Amino acid sequence: MFQSSEFWDYFVNTLIYSFGSLAISLGSGLVVALAINHVAHSRLRDAYSTLVMFSWAIPLAVVALIWKWMFTGNELGFFNMVLMDLGLIAAPIAWLSSPNFAMLAVMLTDAWARMPFAMLLLLAGLQSIPKHMYDAAKVDGATTFQTFRAITVQYLRPYIAIVALINWMFAFRAFAVVFPMTAGGPGTSTTIFSIHIYREGMINFNYGYASAVAVFIIGITLVVATFYVTMVMGGMDE
Repeated sequence: MFQSSEFWDYFVNTLIYSFGSLAISLGSGLVVALAINHVAHSRLRDAYSTLVMFSWAIPLAVVALIWKWMFTGNELGFFNMVLMDLGLIAAPIAWLSSPNFAMLAVMLTDAWARMPFAMLLLLAGLQSIPKHMYDAAKVDGATTFQTFRAITVQYLRPYIAIVALINWMFAFRAFAVVFPMTAGGPGTSTTIFSIHIYREGMINFNYGYASAVAVFIIGITLVVATFYVTMVMGGMDE
């Protein structure tokens, strides 16, 4: 397995996919959580949270099919339609047929499906921050950015750590998003470990090799999770 050049190519694809999805889902989840937290009316805040959570309830395979239609590479695709109406592009873009855009498309889809989880935990963290901390910062003349960095981010660190670990672990072994959208293509540009295991085990009947890759995924996940919990999250408690 380690002597295979394609193994390392798919390993890089998996890292790009998982960390890209994590960055987008965590960043967008934080933005949405901040926006909902600033809604004054509690019932309206709950309604917004419920609406955002709907996307989390949709099965990943259905999410992939919906976004596959949105990334359709002709005039009927949602993104092409909007960009052409705005005059930003002159011709449709073949999103899922281009190695340059296919990985970005599947990462965005995966991140959209995982963003509500990040939003939910970060919103809970935001609502646990004592209000008097912001009042004290305002009295001291702190700017919005200084308040965000010194208070909001510091209180959210444990929540960000949990979201980062769980979302990365799910994205690292993802299958239900990539396979319906690109099946690992075009070529091997979006072939990640889960797709590689499926091809080797279910199509080529190379069960030993597929099992070895699966064990490697489990091993990497356990090592990263153990290091993360002991070093990163453990350091926050000190």
